[in-house]
Amino acid sequence: MYKVFIPFLILLIFISNLAASEGDEQLKEKANKLAKEILIIDSHIDLPLYLMRKDFNVTLESNDGEFDLPRANKGGLNGAFMSIYTSPRTENNGAFERADTLIDLVEELENKYPLNFTVAATPEEIEFNFQKGIFSLPMGLENGSPLEGSIDKLHHFFNRGIRYITLCHVKDNHVCDSSGDTTNIWNGLSPFGEQVVREMNKLGIMIDVSHGSDSTFYDVLQISKAPVIASHSGCRYFTPGFLRNMSDEMLKALAEKGGVINIFLAQRFLIMIFEMDMKSGEKNAQNTLKLMIMPKRNLKLKILLTREVFRML
Repeated sequence: MYKVFIPFLILLIFISNLAASEGDEQLKEKANKLAKEILIIDSHIDLPLYLMRKDFNVTLESNDGEFDLPRANKGGLNGAFMSIYTSPRTENNGAFERADTLIDLVEELENKYPLNFTVAATPEEIEFNFQKGIFSLPMGLENGSPLEGSIDKLHHFFNRGIRYITLCHVKDNHVCDSSGDTTNIWNGLSPFGEQVVREMNKLGIMIDVSHGSDSTFYDVLQISKAPVIASHSGCRYFTPGFLRNMSDEMLKALAEKGGVINIFLAQRFLIMIFEMDMKSGEKNAQNTLKLMIMPKRNLKLKILLTREVFRML
C-alpha cells in the first residue's frame, strides 16, 4: 500500500536540482509533466472539518476550504486522505459521534459528485480511479479519542473506510502521549494503545505516528509488525526544540522498519530552515518556499536523507 504515497517533497527536491541549468519555464513544464504521469496522494487534508462548518461546492475553485477539485487537477493531485479530525476536547465527550458525522460528509461528496469523487479503501481502488480520472477519497482518523476504549469501535471505523489512525492530537489521550503535551500520562502507549496497535496490524489499518511523543513513536515501532507512517510531520533538525517534528534518529528508525514520512509544506513547520539560511548568508530571499525546502548548501545531504527515509518508493 505504501507505494501509492508519493510525497510531493521528493518531486520538488529532484526537480529543483535541475534549476541551475534550466530556466523557470522549462522547469515548470517538467514538473507539470511529471505530476500528470505519476499517482500523487496527499496524506492529510482537513476538508471534512471545513464542510462541517460550511457546505460549499468543492468542484469549483473556492477559498472556503483548503481544497478544491480544479486546483487539485491542475497540480496533478489524484487523491487525498480525508482527515476525520476530532479535537482533544472531545475525549470522553462525543468523539465517536463526531467522527461518524465527518465520515458521512466524505461519503456525501461521492453521492453529490459521483463523476468526480469516489471513497477508496484499497490501493487497487486508488489505482483504478487514477486510470479513470476520478479523484480518490481514502480516509484517516486523526486522534484516537473516537475509539473510546473499545476495540469494537476500532472495527467500526475500519468498516467505515478508515485506513490510518493518527493515535493522538495535541493532547495526551487514552491511547497514547502527545508531542504537544507535557503530562506524559503513559510514557508512550497506554495498555489500551498497545492493544489498538496490534489490532490495527490485524485489520490492515496504518498506524500514524504524527503528533505522538517520542516515547509513543518508539513504543509503536517496537510493537507493530507492519511498517508505520507519519502522515504529516517535519524534520526536527530544521526546527530545534519543536517536538512535533521528528528527529534524525526517529527518521532513520522509521526507515529501518520500512516506514515512510510524508512531509507537509506548512510554513510554521519549515520556517526555521529559512531563518537558518538567512543567518548563514543566503542572499536570495525572493523565493521563500524554495529556500525553506532546499537550502542549496544542504541539498546533497537532504537528498541522501530523503533516499534513506523513502527507500521503499
